Amino acid sequence: MTTTDVDAEAQDAALWREAVDSALAQDHAVLAHTRRDFGRSPGYPTTRRSRSVGGRPNLLEAVVLVGALAVGVVQRLELMRGPLGYIDLDEATAGIAAREFFTNPSVFFPSQPYGGTPETFLVGVVHALFGTGQVQLKIIPILLHLGACGFVWGAARRVVPSRAGQLAAPILLWLGPAAGVWESTKERGFYGAAIFVAAAIVWLVARIEHRPTRRDLIAFGLLAGAGWWISPLLLLVVFPATAWLLSREPTRLDDWKLVLPAAVLGALPWIGWNAVNSFESMRQPPTLGTDLFSRFGDGVGKLAVLIGVETAWDADRALVPMARFVAVGIVLAALVVCFVRHPSTGASLSGVLVVGYLLMYPLANNVGSVGADPRYLYPMAPALALLLANLVPTGRWFPAPLGAAAVAAVVVATTSWGITGMEQARGTDARFLEAAGTDDVIDLLRERGVDIATTDLAGTQITYATAGEVRASSFAVPRFAELECLMSVEEPSTYVLDNHLASNVRNLEWYLATEEIDYEKRVVGAWTVVFVDEWVPPWEAG
Repeated sequence: MTTTDVDAEAQDAALWREAVDSALAQDHAVLAHTRRDFGRSPGYPTTRRSRSVGGRPNLLEAVVLVGALAVGVVQRLELMRGPLGYIDLDEATAGIAAREFFTNPSVFFPSQPYGGTPETFLVGVVHALFGTGQVQLKIIPILLHLGACGFVWGAARRVVPSRAGQLAAPILLWLGPAAGVWESTKERGFYGAAIFVAAAIVWLVARIEHRPTRRDLIAFGLLAGAGWWISPLLLLVVFPATAWLLSREPTRLDDWKLVLPAAVLGALPWIGWNAVNSFESMRQPPTLGTDLFSRFGDGVGKLAVLIGVETAWDADRALVPMARFVAVGIVLAALVVCFVRHPSTGASLSGVLVVGYLLMYPLANNVGSVGADPRYLYPMAPALALLLANLVPTGRWFPAPLGAAAVAAVVVATTSWGITGMEQARGTDARFLEAAGTDDVIDLLRERGVDIATTDLAGTQITYATAGEVRASSFAVPRFAELECLMSVEEPSTYVLDNHLASNVRNLEWYLATEEIDYEKRVVGAWTVVFVDEWVPPWEAG
């Protein structure tokens, strides 16, 4: 074999090795690409991520949004000036907790180891700067609700197909329904933070599905963990949102190494407190005579209140006949639109969130404790606003700003109608709507020089309104140990009892008459005030 033949064979071998290496490299690249994209829907990432995001509002759209903002502010000011501006027992509890937060900080709302205190911290800052009062108590939940509207706007730009619907989504959440506007003025410890975080989660999920970033994934984990601390109701948002996200992009599971540590970090206050308190947060409250089916019916039934066609606390006062069926029909129509007409967009997010929330709603065991109050559906409001926004069309003959303005006009009208109905029904629930005569009772106690009182419901209200000048315990709804121990102070007792709980008044009077103890009785609005000549603790009076 000549030297030339050897060189030729060596060259052929080198070319063969190069070809094999190239083929192996290509096979490796194909396998890596297949593993990376396994389970992703067709067109990912180019088709889906190229979907446009609604732009910033133009001048006319900005005018509509600012106008809606102004109307919503007026709504709340008028509501606070009226009888529905009443500070109920839960609000007063939140106010006392906020006022004492920096001297006696707590991880959870008083006597409720399932409600976190980020909102209490914010209210505490306001009280530290500006003192006690109605505005100081209610401004934080209003601002948190407004922030939720901002997140809904950001989500709507990504998941609501029509421009008019994008504009309408935050308007729907800000201007209605009546129960929602009223709820946004109620400082109840953690519900304002709950709707804020719920809306932020929806916004982040819309962003992640559209164009995921490490920052958004970590933020989603943090909010999911913090949401578990703030209120278990937020799990009714997190789980459906996560399921929707994974159904759109199964390989998002690859990113949970970012999400899970962030979630643990967000939930650290919950974890730390429960680690030293025998995981008390996991002990469910009593069902109060309800079952899963009745709680599901409660959630679906209250859709009429959330859409604005039925009056909260007065189911007989409806805007349309068969209001609850109409409300369910509206929701079903919106679901058809978002699932059938726009399957390639993210419009289905709101549908999955609303349906998922309602299906999981029966897990809220203590629904029966709030009666007609729709507060347990409050974190669903951002998703419901997005869902209803899918029904708002945009056409050449119907410009987006005009459509949004029309939605605002309808919502304002129904909200005004609903608030009027709630004012008419306010006497039906002294706990949450109004207890007439509370201020007069406080004036009477001050006039008689009373600094300690015993009540069934009004203890925190009296204590908060007087900034502690009159301290009152509540044997029916105990909240603060330092107040409840006042019942043991051996001095002539003063009772403030709710007239709706007639047995309390009757039992006290029967005991006093039986023991021949002198007393003076005054009926003041919704309350009966009893001045007793000697110490009579409630456990003796029955």
